[in-house]
Parts: sequence; C-alpha cells; structure tokens
Amino acid sequence: MIRKIKISSRLTVGFLILVLILAISSISSIVQITSITKNINKVVELRIPTAQASASVLNGINHALAALRGWMLLGKDKFKVERQLAWDTEITPAIVTLDKMSVNWTNPKNISRLKEMKVLLNDFEQEQKNIEDIAQTLQNIPSIEMLYQQAVPQASIMSKEITNLIDIELNLKASTERKALLGMMADIRGSLGLALANIRGYLLSGEEHYRHSFEQLWNKNQRRFSDLKKQQGLLNNEQKKSLRLFSEAMTIFSPLPKNMLNSRAQDNWNIANHWLANKAAPLGFKIKVILNEMAINQKILLKNDANILVDSSDTAIALAWILLFVGIIVATSLAVIIIRSIIPPLNLISKRLLEIERSNDLTISLNNQGNDEISVMADALNNVFSAFKSSLHEVSHASNQISVTAEETSVISTQIANSIQNQAEQTELIATAINEMNATTKEVAENISNTSDASDKAHEHVSSGTEIMQKTIFTINELADKILDTSQTVKELEQNSIEIANVLEVINSIADQTNLLALNAAIEAARAGEQGRGFSVVADEVRALASRTQESTGEISTIINKLQHSAKNAVTLIVQSQEQVDEVINQAQLSGEVLITISEIITNINDMSTQIATASEQQGVVSEEININVVNIHDKTKENVDAISESSKSGRELAELSIQMKTLVSMFKIA
Repeated sequence: MIRKIKISSRLTVGFLILVLILAISSISSIVQITSITKNINKVVELRIPTAQASASVLNGINHALAALRGWMLLGKDKFKVERQLAWDTEITPAIVTLDKMSVNWTNPKNISRLKEMKVLLNDFEQEQKNIEDIAQTLQNIPSIEMLYQQAVPQASIMSKEITNLIDIELNLKASTERKALLGMMADIRGSLGLALANIRGYLLSGEEHYRHSFEQLWNKNQRRFSDLKKQQGLLNNEQKKSLRLFSEAMTIFSPLPKNMLNSRAQDNWNIANHWLANKAAPLGFKIKVILNEMAINQKILLKNDANILVDSSDTAIALAWILLFVGIIVATSLAVIIIRSIIPPLNLISKRLLEIERSNDLTISLNNQGNDEISVMADALNNVFSAFKSSLHEVSHASNQISVTAEETSVISTQIANSIQNQAEQTELIATAINEMNATTKEVAENISNTSDASDKAHEHVSSGTEIMQKTIFTINELADKILDTSQTVKELEQNSIEIANVLEVINSIADQTNLLALNAAIEAARAGEQGRGFSVVADEVRALASRTQESTGEISTIINKLQHSAKNAVTLIVQSQEQVDEVINQAQLSGEVLITISEIITNINDMSTQIATASEQQGVVSEEININVVNIHDKTKENVDAISESSKSGRELAELSIQMKTLVSMFKIA
C-alpha cells in the first residue's frame, strides 16, 4: 500500500506530522501558561488587594475607636484628628478599593456582606461623631452637669452664709451658749464641704463608700442645722439674715444630691461611654464579624486559586511529557516506516541485478509494485532487459537463417562474430552505466527532490515559534518580578507590624509606670487624710485610665499578632507562586530549546536537498555516457552491415561465424 505513494510524498507527510505534533505541543503550552497567568493575576490583582483592603478597614476601625477613647479620656484635639485620619486614610480608601474589587468577586455573599458593611460603617461613623461631640461637654455626664450648674452655686451660697455666721460669731462676746452655737456652725460648714467632696468622689468613681460617707455627713449637716435653727434666738439680725439665705439655698440644694446620686447610679450616667458601649462598639463588632467572614472566604478562595495553579502546573508538565513521548514515538515510527519503504525495494533491485549478472538469465524481472520512484526505475530496467531479450531473439533467428547459407557467408559470419563481440563489450559498458545510474537514483530517492521549499517554510514557522516563546519567557519573567515586589511589600508590612508591637510594649510600660505612680499617689493621699481625699479621687481615675490603656494595648497587640501571622502566610503563598512561575519559565525555555533543535534539523534537510541536486547532476553525466556508448553501438552496427554485405563473398566464414553466434547466444537465458 505504501509503495503506491511517492517517496517525496511520504517524507512530506512525515514532516507534516512532526510539525503538527510540534504545533499541538506549542498550543497546549500556550494554553496552560495563559491559564496559569490568569490565575496568578487573580491572586495578585484581586485576592491580595481585597485582603489588604479588609485588613485596612479593620485597622481603621480599631484606630478610630482608640482615638475616640483617647478623646473621651483626655480631651486632647489630636485624638479627634487621629480619628478623622483613620477614616480618611484607612477606612474610606479601603472601602473604595473593595467596591472596585467586588466587580470581579465570585462569591455573591461577599458582595452582600460589603453592602451591609457599608451601611454599618455609615452608622458607625455617625455614632462616633455623636460621641465625639458630647464627650467633653457637661451634657455627657448629667450628674456632673447638675453638680456644677445647680448644686455648686447653691452650695457656694450656703458656704458663704455659714462662713459669714461664723465670722460674726467670732466677734461677739463669748459665752457657753455661744460657744455651743459656734460649734454648730462649724459642724454645718465642715459637713457641707466634706459632703460635697464625697459627692464629687462618687460622681467621678462610682464607688459606694463615697455615697455612704455623703449620706452620713449630710445627715449630720441636717441635724446640726436643725439644732442651729432651734438656737436662732441667740443670733443677731445680721446672723438671722445669713441663716435665712442659708436656709433658702439649702431648700433648693436638698433634693439635688439624691438626683445626682441616682443619675450616677444609672447605666447611662456617662452618655459618651454608654453610646460607645451600646451603639458604636456593637456596630464595630458587627463590622468585624463581617470582615472576619469575608477574610475566611478570601482565604478559602485564595487556597482554591493556589490549588488551581498547582493543578495547572502539574497538567502542563504532564502534557509536555506526554507530547514529548508521543513526538519521539511518532518520529521514530515515521523514520522506520519510511526507511523500510525505501531500503528493501532498493536491496531487492540490487539483488536481482546481481543474479542477472551472475547467471545471464534475462528472464528474471525486477519487482515494480507501487508507484514511487523505485518502481519507475524498476520498470525502466525491465524495459531495457526486455529490449535486450528481443534483440537476442532476433540474433538467434538471424543465425538460423545464416546457417542455411553458411558456406556462402562463412567469412562474413566471422566478421559479424567479431562485430558482435565488440557490441557485447559496448553492452557491458551500458550495463556499467546503468549501475551507476541505479546508484544515483537510489541517492535521489533517499534525499528527496522537493524538500527544499517545504523545509524553508518549516524553518520560518519554527523561527516564529521561537520568537513567540522568547516573548512568553520575557512576560513570565516580568510576572515573577511583580510577585517578588509583592512579597517584599508584604514583608515590609510584617516589619511595620513588629515596630507597632514594639511601640505598644512602650505604651504598656508607660501604663504600668502610670498605674504605679497612681497607686503611690493614692497611698500618699490616704496618709494626708481629709486634705488628700480630692487628690485620691484623681489618683484613682488615673489608675483606671492606665488600666484601660493596658487593656486597649492588649487588644491592639492581639490584632498585630494576627496581622503578622497573616503577613507570614501571604509571604509563604507568594514564595510558592514564585517557585511555580520559575518552573513555568524552565518549561518554556525547554520548549524554546526544542524549537531550536527542530530548526537545526530543518537546516540538515536543506543540506540534503543540496546533495540531491548534486546527485541529479551526476545522473545527467551518466546519461551522457550512455548516449556516447549507444552511438558507438550504432557505429559498430554499421560495420556489421558492411560486413554482412561482404558475406556474399565468403560463405565458409559466415558458417563459422554462425556457429560462434549460436554459442554466444546460448550463454543467455531468454525463455
């Protein structure tokens, strides 16, 4: 079947199959690399920015809450600036980024979470502004507002008038009754001052012992005032006026302590703290829950993308190996098939020619099955041998006729025998030339006549493939550089978080020292007795502030640790992505080397085409030699004709020549 196909067609089909395998290999590599690049871009341009924006929102919320607490505790304007800065530089830009990224999100739940979070953030920001506006005002603590706007003015009047009573009494003549009266006044003024101090202590700290102390002192004040009113007959007119003013102020003041104490005992005694605990903080917690859900989902998606990258890489490697083995098997099979379709027929022709040479059996024919160049050559040789057999038949027939007139043509027959001998020598030369032609034809069949144009085109395609592969390698190298830059950025983020942790340690240390100083101050205030009570209240507040600072820094430290852990995980994933990209680069470089090898093979094919052209020139030379020998045969034949013309003169020589001719013809088997 394959012998019916020309050798040039066989070789063309073989090289087309190899080119097809090469094209399939290149296309599959491009498809796999494109898939890997797409997934890497998804990780770098979608997953990582989304995670960073989520972390920025979380950090912004924590920063805003910390700044708000600082403003509530210390009342310094820098905390208001820091809170607004957290919104402007962290939360708002991160939300804008998440909005942009959400267009490409694959999980609809994350889009719904983002919408819900944006609504919560608006409420959260508004609650923070409300807390910020009220925190450092008297309206923030209604009991304090009542103290300073209602109670303190009346207490001042009471203190002023009781002091006036005492001053007047000191200028009067002393007596037992007046001394007792002066003691009542002193008790009233002293219990009033201490009662106010305990009210302040309770309003600031909420500790019950201040409330109990106030109630005891106020009861004492009321009791001594009642005693004083019973002795008001001892007072002069000016003292009675002061007592009346004192009584009026006390009437207004008396219900206020209960109202202040009850207001302080309420959960919302500090409106800013109450709003923070019941409005802002719950909103912040809900936002953190949403961010945590989004972070968990992003981790899952990132893990899935990483698995897809690994699977794509494994698939690309496996497909490359498969195509390599298939290419080797197909190339080897094609080489074996083509060689077996060319060499055996040539060997058979060579064997038959040697048999003809050894046995002089012209009945042996060459195998001419098929339609290729070898079959054409076999047909040509068969035609030559057939013509030679026909000539021998004619010679044999002529020798029989000559035998009848042997006596008349014996002399001429001798000349004819000599001429035929010369003709045999020329025929031998023809056989030699034909052998040379056979060798040249074999070389032409092995090297293929029409491969030059096809190989040039294949070389151009391979060159184009090499350029494309180099561009692919360059693109992948750029991608590897971007991944390396991303890794460096994440490492810088991790280093910054470490620096923040160090700052938190310093803040913790300062809080510890502040707590210790507050404790020492409280001890000193306790030693000072009544004079140090006010200072003790301040020391307790400072100690509470230091404690809350430690708690806040603890929370921030926990968040920083989580951030460091996430940064390390991100670095690990990016390093894995870098390793996978390096592997893809190596595979692409190997593909480039294969293209270069194919280009060299095509160059060898061009060289073989040149050899074929040379062989064709040699075949032309041999054909020319055959023409010369044929001319010589023609000349000898003319001599034979002349000799035969002379055969009429010598019959005996003709008879002898006839005998020799029969002997010569009998050497060849022609039937």
